[in-house]
Amino acid sequence: MGNDSERPLRRFLGGAAAIAAALSFAGCGNSEQVPSGTASPTTATSSLPTGIQNSGTAGIVVATGFDKSGAPTGVAAVFDHARDSQILIVIPSQGAVVGTNYAYTRYLDGKYIDSRTAKLGKPGKYFFFETTVKPNQQLVIGHFRYQVYVDRALLGAVEFDVR
Repeated sequence: MGNDSERPLRRFLGGAAAIAAALSFAGCGNSEQVPSGTASPTTATSSLPTGIQNSGTAGIVVATGFDKSGAPTGVAAVFDHARDSQILIVIPSQGAVVGTNYAYTRYLDGKYIDSRTAKLGKPGKYFFFETTVKPNQQLVIGHFRYQVYVDRALLGAVEFDVR
């Protein structure tokens, strides 16, 4: 069972597990693949939208989809817990070679939740991590921070709120 000093850690890890369970890691890819809920893939030639408030370091943005040209859409700093069902962490990947490792570490309200790693499967303008809400659930409310790594080196971070 463990001693009393382990119980707060178990409660914290149990809470983090519940949050991670509500937010399903759906996958990753690049913008030339068809992410769920987007148009047919094309070669992405557009640049990131201008005037975006949630643009992290290194051009990392948070979006809800991709347009026909492969550019991120729904880029925002605030998302609606009841309306939005998908969040994409979009990372510029033009010039990256197949097999490049991408990873993130996710925090909610300053507390570690989880981390994921994936490899670039084919060249593209953007690589993304997709998080979707499980059926009959909503996004978790709070302040999120994603620290993004490429080949184990910190590329940058992006922060956003779910209200």
